[in-house]
Amino acid sequence: SAAAGSTVAVTWTGPDYANDYIAVAEAGAKDSAYINYVRTRDGMPAELLLPPQAGTYEIRYGASQDHTVLARQSIEVTEVGASLSAPATAVAGSTVAVAWTGPDYANDYISVAQIGAKDTDYINYVRARDGTPAKLLLPPRAGSYEIRYVASQDHTVLARQSITVTAD
Repeated sequence: SAAAGSTVAVTWTGPDYANDYIAVAEAGAKDSAYINYVRTRDGMPAELLLPPQAGTYEIRYGASQDHTVLARQSIEVTEVGASLSAPATAVAGSTVAVAWTGPDYANDYISVAQIGAKDTDYINYVRARDGTPAKLLLPPRAGSYEIRYVASQDHTVLARQSITVTAD
């Protein structure tokens, strides 16, 4: 098993023909289906990015010529979480310190968005890799907003906290 969105090292044996690949797919999906993959020519172990959602998946060695699966192994992808701690209120246009915990995968980010906005929408953001607490610039207009920890692979929001932005 491994955490959702993590990268796992996969050791493999196989013919290593041009464009052969190591992939992760939903359990039971057709052989040509995959969510993420890496080419075997990139070396061993293969660094494979797992799906961002928990569930049962398969890691597969695929022959590129006809997508024949030469080997498969089941993997349980487990939930990953995050948390946020920020002020309940702050002044419009100010910068707030947002303490966070989370997986800190490549390009994860802390954002501020309007409440009810799509998970991919934001007004401002900072990368999680910049550390905690994150220094997040708030919107220039007063209102009710949401601070989010977002996993970058598919923009899954792992944590949310409301914040009221005041005029002064």
